[in-house]
Amino acid sequence: MRSRGRSAAMFACAALACGCGGFERGEASPDAGCEAAIDAMFAAEVHPILLDRCSACHGASSATAFALSGDAASDRDVALAFADLAAPERSPLLAKARGDGHGGGEALSASSPDYATVLAWLRGDAQVQLAGCDMDAGTGGGGTVPDATVDAAPPDAGREPDAGPVDATVEDGGPLPDAATGPDFETEVHPLLLSVCVPCHAAGGGGGQTRLSLTGDAADDYATVVALVDVDDAQQSLLLTKARGVAHAAGERFATDSIEYALLAEWIEAGALP
Repeated sequence: MRSRGRSAAMFACAALACGCGGFERGEASPDAGCEAAIDAMFAAEVHPILLDRCSACHGASSATAFALSGDAASDRDVALAFADLAAPERSPLLAKARGDGHGGGEALSASSPDYATVLAWLRGDAQVQLAGCDMDAGTGGGGTVPDATVDAAPPDAGREPDAGPVDATVEDGGPLPDAATGPDFETEVHPLLLSVCVPCHAAGGGGGQTRLSLTGDAADDYATVVALVDVDDAQQSLLLTKARGVAHAAGERFATDSIEYALLAEWIEAGALP
């Protein structure tokens, strides 16, 4: 199976090499090299997963909108039609893979390395498509990333999964807005918990009577989840120790080097804001 850490490292490498410019999807990229790097990642990591898990039903002859031809470049465009680049975790591509509204049921478990690889690609592609590419930005060539793009990238774009919270400063030492300091609960943390924890931690589930009982309502669930975190010592938060499998009947849910675990840790370290 593919390594989640490997995929995340690849996207971090691409983000650091490319930096950010500013263009909309469909317009010419300032430098084709950056988008080509993302294309290569799709071809090497994501495309084989989609062909293996989806092409039996969603091949070239499929009557659905998700029809894979076997050509990586064409199939990347097909996959992106089912992506939400503003909120990669909510992409229809991932919802269908989990079995949500999918006639073929679950194709990828939300806790699997392959699912994490697809999510990592969506996050990396989101940075390219929303922020743009500039191969000189932030590199040894002396270019810098424009201040306006600092908070445009996903919270973990361009960093290793265990790199810790973003240093919320700009070149002149001034602070960034609070909104840029960590993942958003409603759009990032909550969907992740629903996709992995609800089968047990909901009314009627095996863990429904525990302190983590999710309703599906972000406001209600925030109050439940925030009671399980320690913003002063994130790694000792009950939410993370259980996720690691410590005294957890279901065992490990997130490996400590996974992008999902990193997202939860970063959210807690940034203050566990709603």
